[in-house]
Amino acid sequence: MRVTMRMTMRMRVSSEARRVDPGTALLLLLGLIGAVGGLVGCERLGPGPRPVDVEPPPPEVQLLAVLAAPAEVPGDLAWDGEALWVTDVAGEVLHRVSPVDGRVLAQVRLPGLGVLALGVAWDGEALWVAMPLDEALYRLDPSSGRVLARLRLPEAVTDPRGLTWAWDEAGRALWLLDGAAGLLQLDPRDGRVLQRRAVPADDPQGLAWDGERFWLVARERGRLERVTPLGEVEAAWPLPPPVAAPAGLVWTGALAPGRGELWLSDEANGALFGLRVPEG
Repeated sequence: MRVTMRMTMRMRVSSEARRVDPGTALLLLLGLIGAVGGLVGCERLGPGPRPVDVEPPPPEVQLLAVLAAPAEVPGDLAWDGEALWVTDVAGEVLHRVSPVDGRVLAQVRLPGLGVLALGVAWDGEALWVAMPLDEALYRLDPSSGRVLARLRLPEAVTDPRGLTWAWDEAGRALWLLDGAAGLLQLDPRDGRVLQRRAVPADDPQGLAWDGERFWLVARERGRLERVTPLGEVEAAWPLPPPVAAPAGLVWTGALAPGRGELWLSDEANGALFGLRVPEG
């Protein structure tokens, strides 16, 4: 009896399944034709386009350390292998500062008029300071501030923005960044201009050397730029907040582990920022 009932139910379902509405059948047929046509079209067109390689966004400059500047208006920076030297644009001294906690380790009084020191660099033994009001480039004893040499700034220098020693396999060279004249290589014996490089940066500020290339800031664009020895911008990155008015730069490399390899002074914040820059 149960078997007969199951067979009867199956027969009913089968007969109902066979009774399909004509409209529904037409739709099913059209769908089947479309699916087959799509498959044929795909075979005719072949495989789809290959994915386009998209370059990832450039890595960012990292802010690793923030120190209060010892100067009211901090200017250019230098690195003597252990500590930072900070110029005071409005003051009369150079400050030697610990990169660990910002403590002032020493101070050196500036010669001449004693104000507007707009460039400082370390040659391994002494400090070099560009002072446009004196129209002079001084070499100073870092312990006493005694003037070891005084060179006249060339006429091409009207707006010094940074000073650094660059070194490579050929030797060392003294370079000055001028807001109008660009990059100038100066003769450390008499201050003559030996080479000149145009700088494409808008309102360039600060100058550092990492052993192969220069670093400077394009203030109008708010970015850090890496520049070849020929003066061409090789790469650029936005400055990280809260950097607002960058003034000086100095490269420390691995000599200041964990505190940044490039240091920047900021006039608006009255601060020193330790930065890590992208590799490559």
